[in-house]
Amino acid sequence: MKAGLIFTIVVFTLASCSHSKRNKSEEIKYHDLDLSSIDTTDYLIARSSNGPVYEFGSPFAFTDQRNNTIIPVGKYYATWTDTLRTFAIVSDHKYGIIGIDRNENILFQVFTFDNGPDYVKEGLFRVIRNGKIGYANESGEIVIPCRFECAYPFENGKAKVSRKCKTIKDKEHTIWESDSWYFIDRTGKRIK
Repeated sequence: MKAGLIFTIVVFTLASCSHSKRNKSEEIKYHDLDLSSIDTTDYLIARSSNGPVYEFGSPFAFTDQRNNTIIPVGKYYATWTDTLRTFAIVSDHKYGIIGIDRNENILFQVFTFDNGPDYVKEGLFRVIRNGKIGYANESGEIVIPCRFECAYPFENGKAKVSRKCKTIKDKEHTIWESDSWYFIDRTGKRIK
């Protein structure tokens, strides 16, 4: 009887988690903003009660340079950005790892790699909108639109991508399989 109850709870929990993941991209209202026009000298700083934020998960707020709170403590549970100039990478319980501007407009979801945001490679990192992957630059501007089902980081000026692929579970990791891989350059153009 106990084993059956535990099995039911595990199945229900897994079903609930997969359902919430499916709906994440559908719920987000993304904002297309011209981040290049932002005054980067008017930046925000992530601060905890102990000063700058250094520990993952410690409570923090974004303040302006006069120490006025702009984004309050508890709004997000983690940040990977200590200085918000054009955008910040933060985590919340509803959308996961996201890019926001100083007005908390959601710019994109950040592709998750190694339990955190994707690494910047050759000045670009992977972002997600509506379930598709694209690339943003270090200022938070999407420079290659989100149109790929699978996309690897840039290496030597090119990235391997596919518009049609399958994600296969491989123990604790996943791998991508596709019969239609190709390479793009840093402008998003297909390389022959």
